[in-house]
Amino acid sequence: FNEMSSQLNQYVTDLDKERHLLSSILRCMADGVLTFSKSGELLATNPPAEAFLAGSPVPDELIELFQTVMKEETEMTVSFEREGRFYIIIVSPLLEQEEQIGAVAVLRDMTEAQQLEKMRADFVANVSHELRTPLVMLQGYSEAIVDGMTESDEATKEFASIIYDESQRLSRLVNDLLDLARMEAGYQELRIEAIETVSFAQRVIKKFKQMGRDKQVTFSVSGPNITFDADPDQMEQVLTNLLGNALRYTENGEIKIKIDEDRENITLSVIDSGDGIPEEDLPFVFDRFYKADKARTRGKTGTGIGLAIVANVVRAHGGEVEVDSRLGEGATFRIRLPKKQRKRTL
Repeated sequence: FNEMSSQLNQYVTDLDKERHLLSSILRCMADGVLTFSKSGELLATNPPAEAFLAGSPVPDELIELFQTVMKEETEMTVSFEREGRFYIIIVSPLLEQEEQIGAVAVLRDMTEAQQLEKMRADFVANVSHELRTPLVMLQGYSEAIVDGMTESDEATKEFASIIYDESQRLSRLVNDLLDLARMEAGYQELRIEAIETVSFAQRVIKKFKQMGRDKQVTFSVSGPNITFDADPDQMEQVLTNLLGNALRYTENGEIKIKIDEDRENITLSVIDSGDGIPEEDLPFVFDRFYKADKARTRGKTGTGIGLAIVANVVRAHGGEVEVDSRLGEGATFRIRLPKKQRKRTL
């Protein structure tokens, strides 16, 4: 009897260990797990499943799926959306000695995967669109020249000029794509130098003076002349992209570069009085190829990835970038960077 008692205690201890191990595994799973009895009563859940239910009853879709699984005695998979999230649910029958005693449901949150797939599809579509436009122009005008459809040397020269402009546009797009791909892959070398904010900002503004006069837009720089560490070429690309973006949506107005500092950081703000950005578009302006309000951007040239490059360069410098805007009231792009950088290769 003592030996049997000892063995029973050992069996109970082993079963308790297995139960705790199973419980730990369920708690650590990223997917939600719900276990149902044969009558449909919810027996057990893990933390992701509890977060999915959030104190609410089991969704009707899951109950219907459970009933179908119990009736047909086979595993089933469905997908459905709930409160803006996208889920895949797999329900399998639970068997004990060939008898069906319930079912277990595994919930997998596929929201991020679906968003990534949508981003991939959008990226392919946008790249195709951006490449197609200049290619169509190149083909059309070059065919006109080859077929002798130009009536004079001036017309030929005009067509050749359009071909040149479109080839430049194509080259900019390809270079931007290569730059962005290199940054996102982590192949970004920073050549850190000391930069003076005011002289640096004034040098970049000079590129836009003529275009500004054509659109009756004035430029100004305000704030202290602070020295900070950064890669001058990449920071020039950042400021060039921001000023070009501001000028694209501003006419008969002004664009200001405002410089601020605190103990450890500097802040460069590019402020324009242009069209502004709708509130619903603000979270996406730094995404590749995202163009706020397509109706307003029609006819305004740009690759759609300039702000994505800005965000990548700023983050590579350990900084932050943000935007404030209201439709019709202009926009403010704010870059916050540490004053001191250590030389590093990302």
